[in-house]
Amino acid sequence: LGIARAQDLESETTEHKKDNAQGGSQTTNTVQVDIDGLTTYYIKADLPQDIKGGNLYIRAGIVEADLNTNENLATGSAYDNATLEGYMAGIGWERELSELFIRIEGNKSAYDPISLTSTTNSENTVKLNSLDGNSIQFSVGKSF
Repeated sequence: LGIARAQDLESETTEHKKDNAQGGSQTTNTVQVDIDGLTTYYIKADLPQDIKGGNLYIRAGIVEADLNTNENLATGSAYDNATLEGYMAGIGWERELSELFIRIEGNKSAYDPISLTSTTNSENTVKLNSLDGNSIQFSVGKSF
C-alpha cells in the first residue's frame, strides 16, 4: 500500500477575443486552471519474475486532485473549483540497492467526467467529458 503525491500543475492562460455582433465593443474571455494536491492511493503487487536483479510489479489505485478554475468571462459567469477523481494502473520494474531502491514505471490514468455550473447564471455549464493520460516515471527511494 502507498500514497504518492505529484507536483502541482498550472495551465497557460487562454484568451479569446470576439467582436460584438451588434457593432459594440470587443469582448475578451480568459481562462486558466490549476491542478493541486494530485494524490494517488495505490496498492503494488510484485510479480515473480527476476529481471536483471530486479522484479516486475503492477500498481493500481485511485487518484484525486483539486481543480481550481480562474476565469474572467464577458458573460459574467464564474465557476467554483472542483475535485477530480479517477483511477490509475501501471506496470514497472524495481531493484533494491542497499538502503535505496530504483523504479521505472509506465502508467495510465483516467478521470471521471465532471460538470460545473456557473455560480452567477445556472444556464451556463462547463463539462469535462474525458481526461486521461499516460506517463513514465523514474523513482529513487529509501527502503525501510
